[in-house]
Amino acid sequence: MAKKLIFSYLGNPDVGLLRRCRDAIENCYLRAEEHSHAGMANA
Repeated sequence: MAKKLIFSYLGNPDVGLLRRCRDAIENCYLRAEEHSHAGMANA
């Protein structure tokens, strides 16, 4: 299992946030680092 996730949008535009990932982040099983789309492209 991953310990850290780096992303620009964690979800599906038609559904919303991915429930399992959100649950893992809220319960401190997964660390998250969110960036803008431009920030990810520039990285």
